This record gives sequence, structure tokens and C-alpha cells, in this order.
Amino acid sequence: MNMKKLIMVCLAVTALVAALELSNLLPHLAAAVLFLGAGCIVAYLLALGEQRRNSINELNFISQAEHSLTNCPPRLVLNRLQEAIKKGTGADKVYFSAQLPSAEAGVNDEWDEQMITTVDALVRERQAAFIWPNPDDSQLAALFDLSEVKELMALPVKNGDELMGVLYVGSDSPIRLDQKQDMVGRLTLCAANAIIRHRLYETEKAHATAIIKALINAIDTQQPFFAGHSERVAAAAILIAGRLNLTPEESQAIKYSALLHDAGKIRAGDGEQEKAGREHPLQGAALLPEDEFFTPIKEAILSHHERYDGQGYPQGLVRNDIPFLARIIAVADVYDALVRLCPEEERLNHARAVQTIKKATGTLFDPLVVVAFEEVAAEINAFYQNN
Repeated sequence: MNMKKLIMVCLAVTALVAALELSNLLPHLAAAVLFLGAGCIVAYLLALGEQRRNSINELNFISQAEHSLTNCPPRLVLNRLQEAIKKGTGADKVYFSAQLPSAEAGVNDEWDEQMITTVDALVRERQAAFIWPNPDDSQLAALFDLSEVKELMALPVKNGDELMGVLYVGSDSPIRLDQKQDMVGRLTLCAANAIIRHRLYETEKAHATAIIKALINAIDTQQPFFAGHSERVAAAAILIAGRLNLTPEESQAIKYSALLHDAGKIRAGDGEQEKAGREHPLQGAALLPEDEFFTPIKEAILSHHERYDGQGYPQGLVRNDIPFLARIIAVADVYDALVRLCPEEERLNHARAVQTIKKATGTLFDPLVVVAFEEVAAEINAFYQNN
């Protein structure tokens, strides 16, 4: 029940009781006053309780929505924001304008284009929120009279001093949007931060790709014997990973990790190959910058020679202590060594290489990864036949 209605009902009941008391028992005026006071107190406490419950529910809703916005893929951020605002405010429509709307750019069919264009210009000029109805903007009344929108909130979405766009929240019926500005503002800020983080991530990824290409070229130039090894291991690792339900970020990391798993060998000079063989995981991880983007890649490079039974190097990690990406690369790396890197007279054909890897399940390799390897073994063989 609406809080105001609840108060009115309580007061009406106590007033009725008080009236009866006064009409029938005038000497008991004090009792009537007591009834009236008690009714007011009850009404106040009930209203306070409802207000508190509403506040708690709103905070829980905002927290859940912020979590959803923070963790969803970047391409879904604006859709999630629209859904959350509609649910939280009761608004009929939500629209985000990254550019100044115009007849050429077009506006969502739900909105009146002239109204949005006018409000957009105001928000960008003022760099502040616009809320309708508002007596200070009464000159816009005629514009809104022609529209189905009865209430409108327009918020600038900023990254520092940069205006990223304008968010519009509209309703065809009165819902007191002005009372929801804090909620909409918090959700919009969360969405803006998610978009900004994605921008930074894409910039870091571009820099990372340049570093990775330079390192791969250095490996192939310094050690021609290994030319093509990293690309083949990466291709096999990607196929294996495809059966293991990796996230998009992990799938990208497995590619870069496999391409760079032997990067540490470029630090070894002539006569140092044996030493480099044991140290190249450490050397390879040390080559990469201390950066959030590179963290899973560095971990995989460092651990790709660990064994599932704990007898590997450089740290002697065991089972699930070994990073999952490293366990995938370990299988792909050994397969390539068996069918390509070994001296020609020692190389195995595809079928024997698969059997060799299966026999090492639980000692060298994670059983889960070996199962995935078997499922894509034919695809890996086809790739090798064509490369």
C-alpha cells in the first residue's frame, strides 16, 4: 500500500474512534486523545518502516545492477544499463546519445527527434542534468505538449572533462523521475566506468600485440631451428582450449601465451642452450611488462614446463596449482616436439604422438586437458598436414 494512503487510513480510523468516544463518553476525553495520539504514532512507525524497506530494496537493486554492469561484456553495457534503469524507475524508454542527434544520424523511433535534439543541445551547453517538468524551462512546454513524453531526465555522461554522451530517461505517465536522479546517476556512472575500462583494455591490447610480434620475430631470427614452433603450438593450444569453456579473455591469453612460451630462449647466447632450457620459463616471464593484461600470459609462460605430478620446473607445482593455461600449452608443446622438433629420425607420426601423450596422463599432463586434446586431435593433425 502507498505510504501516504496508509497514513491517511490510520488517521481516519483513530479519528473515528475518537469521535465515538467523545460522543458517547464525554467524561473520557483523555481516552479519546490517547486513541488519537496512539493512532498517529502507529501511522508514523508504519510509514517509517515502509520507507526503510523501500530504501533497502533500492540499495540492493542498485548493488545488483552495478555488479551486472561491471561484469558484463562491453558490447552489452548499454543494453544492461537501459534494462536496469527501466526496472528501477518504471520509465518507458531509455536512450543513449553518443553524438549530437540530427536528422542525418537518426534517433530511436520511440523518441521525438526535435525534442531530443533541443534537450541534447541544452545538456551539452550546460554540462548539467535536465529534468522535465521544470518551471525554469517553461519555454519548452510547447515542445513537450506535442510529445507523448510527460517526464524526462537527461544526464551528461562524462569521463573527466570529456562528454561521452547524454543519457535520456522518459516516461509517458507521471512517475516522479526527479526522485530517481541519484539512482540513475549511479548506474550511469558505473556504465561509463565500464566503457572507459574497455577503452583502456583495448589500448593495452594494441600495445601488447606490438610487443608480442617483436618477440616472436626475435625468436625466429635468433633460433631458426625453432621457426614456426610457437605458431604451431599456439594453433594446437587454441583448438584444445576451444573444448574447455574458456572465457574470451582466457582464449586471447592462451593464444599470446603459446606464441611467447619460448621467448626466454632469446636471452641465451651460443653455448648456453642447456642452461637456457631450464631457465627459459623464468626468462620469458621476465621479458614481459608488469601489467594487468600480461599477468595471465606471464603465469602461463612461467609454468608451461611444470608437470601434473609436481616433478616439473621451475617451481615444482602440482595439479591445480599449475595455471590452467600452462597445462594446455604443455600438451600442445610436447605434441609439436614429438612430430616436428625432434630430429627427423626420432619423430613420431600423429597416431603415436597422441598415444604417447595419453600415456602421460596424470603424470605430465592434466587428464582434463588430455581429453580435450583427444577430441580435437584430428583437427590438429589436419593443421599440421597443411603447415
